[in-house]
Amino acid sequence: MPVWGVWEEDGWHFGFSCGPRSRKARNLATNPRAVVMSTTRWNALSVEGWVAPVVDASRQTKWIDRYLAKYQPFSQDISAEFLHHNLMVEFVPERAFAVIEREADFSARATRWVFGE
Repeated sequence: MPVWGVWEEDGWHFGFSCGPRSRKARNLATNPRAVVMSTTRWNALSVEGWVAPVVDASRQTKWIDRYLAKYQPFSQDISAEFLHHNLMVEFVPERAFAVIEREADFSARATRWVFGE
């Protein structure tokens, strides 16, 4: 399911929000395994890991500040108050896969990273 989200400036974690009673929140509470993906016309990235709700107030404020800095210029109606009423979720990566999808580069450009090793 697509989400708006932000990466930490000084780390590898990804933060996003969702409704606290949404299907996404219920699914993640049942199974915290998740995949974050990004793609362009020629490049694809898949990051596998797990998620946890952000319960620490100061950490939640940092995520919300990052989120607002990125998205408020495009959506002025988004606010810290709105985000505080939602569930802030932190994604922690375990491994990532990337590939360049141009035919000439495809077989030689697949890459795998493992975090924490």
